[in-house]
Amino acid sequence: MTPLAEPVARLLGRAAGTPVVVRIPRAEALPVVIRTWRDEAEILGALHGVLPHVPECLVKRENAVIHSYVPGVPLSSLCGNGKPVDGLMLKALAGLLARMAQVRREALPPLPADWPRNDKDGQAFLRTLAHLADRQIRQPNWAAYGGLFAALGVPGDALTRLAGRVPAMARRPYSLLHTDLHRDNVIVPTAATRHWSASTGNWRRTAIPCTTWPRTSYGCGTRPSSGTR
Repeated sequence: MTPLAEPVARLLGRAAGTPVVVRIPRAEALPVVIRTWRDEAEILGALHGVLPHVPECLVKRENAVIHSYVPGVPLSSLCGNGKPVDGLMLKALAGLLARMAQVRREALPPLPADWPRNDKDGQAFLRTLAHLADRQIRQPNWAAYGGLFAALGVPGDALTRLAGRVPAMARRPYSLLHTDLHRDNVIVPTAATRHWSASTGNWRRTAIPCTTWPRTSYGCGTRPSSGTR
């Protein structure tokens, strides 16, 4: 988080000192996750105003982007790994996931051309993920790490073979998925965004937002259909 300097604030139509988040991609970073959409700004544009507390993309350049700042602290700073999460937080997070399930496909950025057409086909979704993992992760990294995987007995065509063996899956409706949800990027609103509940006699927090959305997808949870081994 950094405050906007006067010249930049004027260009963005914001007050000087307004806190923002500047994200600078690292060219040397290895691809280690599947990305359904490459442009986070498009995702934020689709979700801003639809889901609570989604940052707004203020500026997008090839070497940097500026997002509005979502005030709060990471859940990991309040509740580290191994510590049970407060029930109110779990309820708020469940509410956010429920709202994500209501985001329509038409509201999202265009999906890749080879995305499943049937919005309930779990088998096709899992097969697509396997192919994407091969193209986006395995292939770019194989020259550097292929020897290590070969030594461990993992062949270069492991993911494509997996895609060919995906069993029939239970049919479930597709929805917006957050594929990188963990305690470090779940933000608990600060005291200024809490309110007193007379009915419970406790301070209640507003809906918990996620501050990073590049690792989202559109699909469904998968499990084999009944009778499939």
